Amino acid sequence: MTLPDHAPLRDAAAKREVGRRRRGMVGGGVRTEGDPVILSSVELARSRDVIDQMLEQLGLQTYLFEVEPREGTWEVRVECATAEGEWQSVTIPVDQAQLKASLHDGAAREELMARLASHVGPCRRGGTDQDRSPGSA
Repeated sequence: MTLPDHAPLRDAAAKREVGRRRRGMVGGGVRTEGDPVILSSVELARSRDVIDQMLEQLGLQTYLFEVEPREGTWEVRVECATAEGEWQSVTIPVDQAQLKASLHDGAAREELMARLASHVGPCRRGGTDQDRSPGSA
């Protein structure tokens, strides 16, 4: 099994630091692609934290992720190791309003977790391609 150079980055702090460097955060915010509006770094950090918590709850074995602000629908890019030792990369479109709502709305959070789970199932501990409930790891 050959792992990418970034495979050892398992703890949340290291993953966040890699993400911040990749996003090229400048002046307390980032520009969204195709949109001149500046997104606050706090809003982006909260969004990243929500996704990170969800991926942890889904029980992924080893993973890296990015939250990419886009006009309207954002993208969550996840690279994760499958139970067979392969690496999988998926891009999941996420509605910005749903992402914000998931901070305080349990139903929105569960819906978003189910969506993430449907894309990263093979990477879950003991993972298979079968659909499993978001809370099971």
